[in-house]
Amino acid sequence: MLTNPPFIKNPLFLICVFIIGSAFTLAPEKKKEDSMLALAIQAKSIADEYPDSAKVIAQFIIENSKSDTSLAFAYAQYALAEAYFSANVFDSSKVAYKNAMVGFVNRQDSVILGKIYNNIGLLNYFLAELDSSLYFFDKALHIETQRGDLVEIAELYQNIAFVYDGWERYDLFFEHCQLALDVYNTLDMPEAIAGIANNMGLVYCDLKRYEEAYDKFNQALEIYCDTDDALARATVLANLGRLYSLQADYENAINQFNEAIPVLLKLENKKKIIDAYSDLANVYKLKGDQAQAIEYFVLAQLINESVGEVNVYSDNLYDMYESYKAIGDYKNALLMLEGSNQIRDSLFTAEKYRIVIDSEKKYYSEKREKELLNLRIEEQRKGKYIAYLMILVVVMITILIVSTYVLKMKEKEKRNVLVQKILRTQMNPHFIFNVLSGLQCLILEERSIEAFDYVGHFSKLMRLILQHGKYDMISLSLEKDILESYIFIQNMRFKNGVNCKILIDEGLVLEKVLVPPLMAQPFIENAIEHGELTNMDDNLIIVSFSKRNESLVVIVEDNGVGINKTKGQAKKKGHKSMALDITRERIKYLQGKNNQVDLKIEDLSIYGKSGTRVEYHLPYVEK
Repeated sequence: MLTNPPFIKNPLFLICVFIIGSAFTLAPEKKKEDSMLALAIQAKSIADEYPDSAKVIAQFIIENSKSDTSLAFAYAQYALAEAYFSANVFDSSKVAYKNAMVGFVNRQDSVILGKIYNNIGLLNYFLAELDSSLYFFDKALHIETQRGDLVEIAELYQNIAFVYDGWERYDLFFEHCQLALDVYNTLDMPEAIAGIANNMGLVYCDLKRYEEAYDKFNQALEIYCDTDDALARATVLANLGRLYSLQADYENAINQFNEAIPVLLKLENKKKIIDAYSDLANVYKLKGDQAQAIEYFVLAQLINESVGEVNVYSDNLYDMYESYKAIGDYKNALLMLEGSNQIRDSLFTAEKYRIVIDSEKKYYSEKREKELLNLRIEEQRKGKYIAYLMILVVVMITILIVSTYVLKMKEKEKRNVLVQKILRTQMNPHFIFNVLSGLQCLILEERSIEAFDYVGHFSKLMRLILQHGKYDMISLSLEKDILESYIFIQNMRFKNGVNCKILIDEGLVLEKVLVPPLMAQPFIENAIEHGELTNMDDNLIIVSFSKRNESLVVIVEDNGVGINKTKGQAKKKGHKSMALDITRERIKYLQGKNNQVDLKIEDLSIYGKSGTRVEYHLPYVEK
């Protein structure tokens, strides 16, 4: 590791070096290469603290390097990658790391290669590319194991554990945490042990294994209390506060946050202060002390104005809306709700814009690659004999036939996707019309408070539909949330006159199973609107999701008047169920993609009961 006097890390000094470097062309070639290598190493050393300066110098060396296999070129790419990493420009950082990797692979520099593989793994982790992340962590671990660097090995065990946490493979997460702990215990590194204990405590919280989480947090806290790391100590205290809150032990939760917050204020760590104030506010909210909750939410928002954590800002506004509503301050509640919705809508629009920009970048990148490929083929063709020309013609014809077939298949797929989207957009206005009719009834009956709540829940439901209705498939967990929100609104409309149960097989993992959005909703709506359920005291709708062979079976059953009687009444009134027709069309197009999709509607009178049973089968799909 090179050591430098403080002034050499100053970007102004390095700019001077950069200017002097422009005279390299006057120096002998060997001396020029050595100078560029030294400058590249210095650029890498300042990348964390001065990423912009490091980037300028690295790009100068890359542009003026005569060989992309030179050591100076490899170090310059390494410095550029580190600079992009520090600036959170992850895609560019990954490209530069891979360019640097080529030079160091040729020189078999295992020390730097281990670090590069580890950093590429981290980049892929941040980009949620977990397969690639695990691949590079494994490569780094193989190198560090051969080198016998125990500290690097332990850090890689931790990084691999984070990947398994992302996959919810908690057995492997804890296994790799234990491997890292074994190494740190051997090296007698208590602070590293505390860090792992804290991370394990967070995962135990997610798994609702609260006693084990408590043990791990206390283990970390005991270690940090013997060190000078006040930030780590305050972080663990805040985690204990969240743990007590999950167990509804609000007094202990408040005590932990009150101990952590003064430390964070002294350290001026604004991000953690915002999180601690927000979490403390939520504890008071759950405890029922809405005034105190609002006070801490306001403190969090005031600090957040200089930080810009927009998601936290939006969530806090929504929590303040609920607190104001709970104390009957509807004017401020409405202001908070409007503010939260505006931020969420702007984030939704920004995400859509980012997706469009990424698609355009990908399109033009692929277009350039195709143009380069065609140019190379053309250059090769000109330099070949007539015999090769005939072979090329045959190949071109084959490519044309295959490409035409592939394009037709893609066009067919796009057409099906487009039809699905059109059908969803037809369904949404029909659904909105029925909901607004319910709101109109509440207003006419002068049930103003219920109408206010109705609007709040309706806005939440519409936000879910707008954000996720664009996708061909959503998680079963999200579909369940949308259905529960819809049923809640219908109960507000009919004064809790709708009894509905959603049953999901224990073997189905809600976050992993994927379903087309809003498929079951029209059948629930039909049961409520036409099954005369609201005229019955013992009405019941049961929606069930289960796996049968390779299909997901969805059943919607009610104990209303039955579909035969409903059809007769609809015929007299001239009414036609648009939502059911649209859903049949959606199923028809899904059948075109997979023969597992089926729909069966039957009147339960054939079984000596009243009601209607709808059953349809979807292909079983997991993330």
